[in-house]
Amino acid sequence: METHNILIVDDVPNNLKLLGNILKQNGYKVAAANSGEHALNFISNKQPDLILLDIMMPGMDGYEVCRRIKANDKTKDIPVIFVTARTDMDSIIKGLELGALDYINKPFNQKEVLLRIENQIKIKSLTNSLIKKNELLEEKQRIIMDDLDAAAEIQKSLVPEPYEQFKGINICHSFIPCKKVGGDIYNLIPLDDSHIAIYIIDIMGHGVASSMVSLLVSQTLNQKDKSFIINDNKQIVSPDMVLRKLDSEFPFERFEKFFSIFYMVLNTLNGKILYSNAGHPIPILFKKNNDIEFLEERGTFIGLGEPVPFLVGETKIEAGERIFFYTDGIVEEKNKENLEFGVDNFKKYILDSMNEPLNKVCNIVLKALKQFIQKDDFNDDITLLGVEYI
Repeated sequence: METHNILIVDDVPNNLKLLGNILKQNGYKVAAANSGEHALNFISNKQPDLILLDIMMPGMDGYEVCRRIKANDKTKDIPVIFVTARTDMDSIIKGLELGALDYINKPFNQKEVLLRIENQIKIKSLTNSLIKKNELLEEKQRIIMDDLDAAAEIQKSLVPEPYEQFKGINICHSFIPCKKVGGDIYNLIPLDDSHIAIYIIDIMGHGVASSMVSLLVSQTLNQKDKSFIINDNKQIVSPDMVLRKLDSEFPFERFEKFFSIFYMVLNTLNGKILYSNAGHPIPILFKKNNDIEFLEERGTFIGLGEPVPFLVGETKIEAGERIFFYTDGIVEEKNKENLEFGVDNFKKYILDSMNEPLNKVCNIVLKALKQFIQKDDFNDDITLLGVEYI
């Protein structure tokens, strides 16, 4: 058993001797101090596990000793039990207010003394154990947060830079994970001199697991040799075939995740668009004269393995027109009345800002969304990508 050190502070030698014998016989190590000054000097050199402190002493009384012990960061956690001949409640309350944890009345009973000491020793031991566990948890939390920060940086590195340029188009984009990392990801991949692949992905759920899957899917599409999206004959793989390959590569059983993706190929010379959609919110093409076209060919999610073919949609974009891609976190965000922001609001704020430079539009939409929900944090990952054909 662990041996505990107890300091007895009393100006009466017989009390020191009597208490000391009781404690030694029960396995405690004992030190004695016959004054408040002596006690404080002792504690400054060697801290006991518990102090039995007499109140009535000449010079510095027990109250002042306790006050100084509790005022010192190095000694404030040492348990103090007052030993007192006083029985009036005001004296007892004063001692407890100064930081003592218990009191023993004189003349003392041996069993009571031992029980009260044992209780405080147990409490201190449990407190120390909890402090150590909390320190370990805080250290683990710090490591986790550092890892999450690193993962967030990796995730950000896989999306376009804010002012990155692509031939034939302008872009604006916003990515706000609801946690450190998220399950959304998007990118633009130049395929050749006149074609760009554009995709946006939303992994089921959010947080670390979803973000890891999103990174893996993105890496699959962004392979250096582009072998997933350009075949051996250097031909661009059609959007439906890309989704079919992803469905085969990422079955639900692999990560217990499914995901939505909108994938399209844009011809930057003539504005022709080919696209396929696996369960993703339908992008909107904002045309001239405030006309709107939904890119609505849509299939099932990736990972479900359903024998449903992915369809190919085709359309054309003219110079000055814009397409906006988004994840469901935007349109499904709810306000205090439990009303969704919705596609209609999404369309409205983009239409109202069509005369604004593209790089301002994403901020306008996100500002409107925050005003709608009346808070700055979101319940889901928020991703918005705008592409203007020039």
